[in-house]
Amino acid sequence: MIDIDARIASFVPNAMSDLFDSGDTAVFDAIVVRVLAPAELENRDLRFYHQHPVPEDSPWRRQSGRLRFSIDSDLLQGRRQLFTGAARNLRAIDED
Repeated sequence: MIDIDARIASFVPNAMSDLFDSGDTAVFDAIVVRVLAPAELENRDLRFYHQHPVPEDSPWRRQSGRLRFSIDSDLLQGRRQLFTGAARNLRAIDED
């Protein structure tokens, strides 16, 4: 696990959709964060998808807000799609 400090760069509603064999569809919003720390990932953008509307009071919705979370380092390899459930112990960071 890697601890990440990041700033929300953007929130993109309806960023991705999926059509299942059953005919059902799913729509995903995206939250793009810019990594602030650790240094080896600094300035890297991570895009997280969320299937349900993100609640207004969620840390993911804080425009330009800072977040801290842990994520499995294997999920950061290559061009893998990330979903908000991959961010463990998500919390908003208040800035002084």
